[in-house]
Amino acid sequence: MLYHYLIDQNQIQPGVLPLSYQDAGLVSDWAQEAVSALTSAGILSGKQENRFDPKGNATRAEMAIVFQRIMKLS
Repeated sequence: MLYHYLIDQNQIQPGVLPLSYQDAGLVSDWAQEAVSALTSAGILSGKQENRFDPKGNATRAEMAIVFQRIMKLS
């Protein structure tokens, strides 16, 4: 949802670059474009050891960082 909102607001550009996370193969096909664009924009940065952990849960602290980074785009 954040990806589509940021695209609609012209805050980030759509596009797909190869994901460099160790577990990139676990990112669902439908999410690849969003993860790639949000990573390229510096909004997502993954977790330790170059993992994205697409099947895990985001903590409140991780989401706070995401929203801080989005606010800096404005």
